Formats: sequence, C-alpha cells, structure tokens
Amino acid sequence: MSAGEFSSMKVFIDTNIMIDFLENRQPFAEDAIRIFELSALTQIELYVSDLTIANVRYITHKKISLNKFYQAMKSLQHYIHITSVGEMAVHRAIQIEARDFEDALQYFSAEYAGVDVIVTRNISDYYFATLPILTPSEFLNQSPAYRR
Repeated sequence: MSAGEFSSMKVFIDTNIMIDFLENRQPFAEDAIRIFELSALTQIELYVSDLTIANVRYITHKKISLNKFYQAMKSLQHYIHITSVGEMAVHRAIQIEARDFEDALQYFSAEYAGVDVIVTRNISDYYFATLPILTPSEFLNQSPAYRR
C-alpha cells in the first residue's frame, strides 16, 4: 500500500480501541494512540459510531469523570467522524443473528459510512464481515509512518 492510498483511507475503530486510548489501557494503549496520531496528522480519516460514544461513557464511567469524558470528546471530535447505527444497521444485525449483536451494529454502521477497514481487538466477532478487519498492530504495520 502506498502512502497516498493510506492517507485517503477511511478507518473505523471499534469501541475497545477508543477505550484503550482514553483509559490508557496497557498493553493496548500504544497502538490506539498511534492510530489517533495518524488521524490528527490527517494521514487517515477516523470513524466511530454513535453507539461507540455511548458505550465508552457507560464502560468508563468509574474511571473517567463526566467532566473528563466531555473534555476528551470535545478534543476528539476534531479528529473523528461519527457514524449512525440507524434502523438499517439494526435490521441487518438482527437478520444475520450475529454472536455479538453490538459488534454487528458497529459493522453495519461502518459499512454504511463507506469505510475501508475496521480496526478492533475482537476480530473473531466479525466473522460475517466482507470488509477487511484488522487488529491495531496489523493496521499499523501497513502504515508508512508506523511500520515496525
């Protein structure tokens, strides 16, 4: 993949990557930080779903105060696009009877947004996917800026 192809890439991150970043969860935070850096440097377009934002608040409420959550979201909104789950994603997730309903919602939200790849640490939850599904490490290994 050339640097030009990479810079136009639309990358959807799953909830676990967002939480790794916000909570500095080790050993996963380093890759999450690098992905957000690529977005800040406009080398990729970063996408999350509205469901991710709600899940992040619910999951992190004991570790991240409401004030810090809002501060983080205000900062991140400059670097991420937010997709909607919506009725069609819900219908499709129900139709396929996925093992992980929430990840199916994430997937169809990403698909409708026209993303190129989904980055998650739970690849097996996307067994039904036709889009490329990569771990953060796999994704970063394709990045000209972060080749290891």
